Amino acid sequence: MVALPRAGAWAVELVRAVDELGLEAPLWWLTRGAVGVAPSEPAPSAPAALLWGLGRVAALEHPGWWGGLVDLPERLDARALTRLCRVLTGSTGEDQVAIRSAGALGRRLVRADARNEQNAHSATSAPTTESAHTTEKAPTTRNNAPTTGNAENTEDPRWHPAGTVLVTGGTEGVGAHVARWLAAEGARHLVLTGDGSDPHGLAAELGAAGARVTVASCPLDGRDALARLLAENPPDAIVHTEGVVEDCPVVGLSGGRYDELVSGRLAGLTHLYELAEDLELSAFVVFSSITGTVGGVGQAARAMTDAYADALAGRRAARGLPVTSVAWGPWSTDALADRLLELGLGSLAPTEGIAVLRRAIDGGAEDTVLAAAIDWKRFGEVFTTARPSRLFGLLPEFAAAREPGAFGARTGPRTVAPELWEADGPERERMLLDVVRAHAAAVLGHASAEEVDGERGFLEMGFASLGAIELRDRLTAATGLTLPATVVYDRPTPVALAGYLSAELATAAPAAGE
Repeated sequence: MVALPRAGAWAVELVRAVDELGLEAPLWWLTRGAVGVAPSEPAPSAPAALLWGLGRVAALEHPGWWGGLVDLPERLDARALTRLCRVLTGSTGEDQVAIRSAGALGRRLVRADARNEQNAHSATSAPTTESAHTTEKAPTTRNNAPTTGNAENTEDPRWHPAGTVLVTGGTEGVGAHVARWLAAEGARHLVLTGDGSDPHGLAAELGAAGARVTVASCPLDGRDALARLLAENPPDAIVHTEGVVEDCPVVGLSGGRYDELVSGRLAGLTHLYELAEDLELSAFVVFSSITGTVGGVGQAARAMTDAYADALAGRRAARGLPVTSVAWGPWSTDALADRLLELGLGSLAPTEGIAVLRRAIDGGAEDTVLAAAIDWKRFGEVFTTARPSRLFGLLPEFAAAREPGAFGARTGPRTVAPELWEADGPERERMLLDVVRAHAAAVLGHASAEEVDGERGFLEMGFASLGAIELRDRLTAATGLTLPATVVYDRPTPVALAGYLSAELATAAPAAGE
């Protein structure tokens, strides 16, 4: 495995320490070269971009004390320091900022079909100011453009796969659908890697479509094995669909979990990109996800590796090499598709996904394109309930779905049922057990709290990281307490969690007469 910067692991430990200590001072991360804001700038640094991916998740999991992300210029002069100090006060309302000679630029997503019209303005003109309380900003930042498809570019020839195409993760899920499309498009030889349950059945299906198929057991983090695979099967194109599928909050990556879920993926991505530099490819397509672009509760490992992959794609584009980077929302074949529907993310049917992929490759855009089916009303409510965000401020769909006061602004102090304050210890604990069971049932999709056994472990019930974070957020709203992201893991049964909440409420209870 290649030696990679450990900044990601250190950042995870920092977030965990701040969370465990209960510090209230906002945490800001300063980077250099994590994002690009103009074509004239160097390509983004992949290790620095990884920190931004992690920070976007931290913002959603720890909205109370997270400050934001600031990318600094190469030369930090007095003017840049003044702008930095203003951003760090929090008065600008921006939490993803690049400081440059033109000003402090706030990160925005724009529709892909508006990108060409805005690109020249956002990259070269002086920034604008919305009001006295907002940071100076350009409408967009390079290498972070969204969303659903551009109109097809009929002036450029369509890309058609020829010869050999390597599809990482091609034996199952989205990768298998891509392999079927490539076979139908005329690819003569498909080299598939992955851990699909029936790779030989898929190979037979693709063979019937006219493609020769090689199924290879080749983890990408083994550089020598990957180099041999490429030497034995020189590809004309590469489609990288393999990604992190296990959810995990930022603090859950502490210790060995970071190496287990992140380090190997980063090594594999690095190997693939470095070895591809010596190949003459007609296309290099990388699949990342919406999580790497906007963040996602419980999706720290995915966000980090996806942001890293998008930055590597940007570096390849800067060298003039063919590359297409697509940050996907869920496909209907994704294991999390039904769960993400509750968050406002619909799923793309395979035919829809393939159509978007075709447009993205043919369009030849150098920026990352985000493709997702989004219910803006629901997504906006979920994304901005705990923490306001200006990331979507230029999207007409977001603005149209947003009713004044519905979401996107911080609420006042939480109110707690008076009976919880007034009850004695045993009675309060019993009441809280009912609260915990009711919210656990809602997260799990049960019809009644009676289906939740108070002595049964949350993990045994089926709680993964995403569900644990949602339960934490529900209990925070119900009790008024500030709860750590790991509270469900640290108190692994409803009874244990109710006891913890009761003790915390007793400590926080207002004095008589207040």
